[in-house]
Amino acid sequence: MLYLKEGRGKITFSNSFNTDDDFRAWLQQVTDLDARDRDALLAEISQDSELGATPEERLNALKQAKTRSIAVLVVAIAAAAGLNFGTEAMHLPSAVALALAPVAAMLLLRQSPLLYSIFKKKADPRADLAFILMVAGFGLFFAAMNIEFVSYKPLLLLIVIVALGFVAAFFNSARQNSSPAGAVIGLLAFAALYGYGLAVAADTVTDKSTASTYVVPVTGKHISSGRSTTYYLELAPWGPIENSNRISVPHSFYNDTQPGDQVCLALHDGRLHAPWYQLASCPAQPAQ
Repeated sequence: MLYLKEGRGKITFSNSFNTDDDFRAWLQQVTDLDARDRDALLAEISQDSELGATPEERLNALKQAKTRSIAVLVVAIAAAAGLNFGTEAMHLPSAVALALAPVAAMLLLRQSPLLYSIFKKKADPRADLAFILMVAGFGLFFAAMNIEFVSYKPLLLLIVIVALGFVAAFFNSARQNSSPAGAVIGLLAFAALYGYGLAVAADTVTDKSTASTYVVPVTGKHISSGRSTTYYLELAPWGPIENSNRISVPHSFYNDTQPGDQVCLALHDGRLHAPWYQLASCPAQPAQ
């Protein structure tokens, strides 16, 4: 991408074409803005006395920052796997670790803003914290996708508060990005995923209420296709739900269930008083 002088716009061109010596000689005369920005950042880091006594120590602090960010990312990935694929005993510690991952990223960013960034360019020498935010948001969101709610209203305030806090913690860093509009949009998306996922986890993972089991007739079924395929069973009214409703199910369960069959749902009170339910095993019927 070539940026024209005096803010007259930019030209994007493909890098999938043949070049010759004349082109390469001309291109070498053009200032590499990414390299210039990288050198300026490294110079600023090497001159910051808070990062060490010598330029070498200060640049070494940058290496340590990358190591810390990778360590937090590895923990977040392990927590996301534990929450989505682990045993029930792993769900609570995994949810707590995912919830704290953005907090750890925020503390790193506040402690050394020169060493960390979010949504950085490839040439930017700083440690990128965006992957931590992405894993935390998607990890919590995917775990919440398998849970159905009677009503989301009790969770809305918490979702908004968490999402706003998320945005406030990283907004300045996103705004200072070389592409601020894209960085802010990405930040808002991660904030929405994180806020919703965290509220659902707080309501369900820590819920110790005794579930009530409902046997519900299946009235129909359908498939929703798009970027992904979702399989739905249509259900008759049951318990607190007074109208016909639907629930997403695994592909194999969808194939094995026909209209007129019955499924069992386990309804929980919810730690935050947002009742939620999932498919459950039906009680065994006594032999005739």
